[in-house]
Amino acid sequence: MTQDRNQRAPVSGEYLRASTLGELAAFVAPIRLVEYDPKWPHRFEEEAKRIRTVLGQHALRIEHVGSTSIPGLTAKPIIDIVVVVADSGNETGYAPALERVGYPFGQKTRMW
Repeated sequence: MTQDRNQRAPVSGEYLRASTLGELAAFVAPIRLVEYDPKWPHRFEEEAKRIRTVLGQHALRIEHVGSTSIPGLTAKPIIDIVVVVADSGNETGYAPALERVGYPFGQKTRMW
């Protein structure tokens, strides 16, 4: 039997600490949602180009994910990007390059 999505148990603090990069901090600010902006895909492409430029062949895949990637959806105005590398454990192979172009490793970065 599958569990109803609305019936899931809350995520534990232990789970959050184990799966969070950097400091675990509560987010207490209001969440701002805005109407879909047709510029979001272009902003993603600009950032993906910057990432491809510094990572080269280390970036196996760069994807626009999250609510801003869905046309017409009301969303938080934050472009979420997933970068796939061959060995995510080899941070010295890719993290310094990302940091040089403004992506502090292990931290969320707000570009807009």
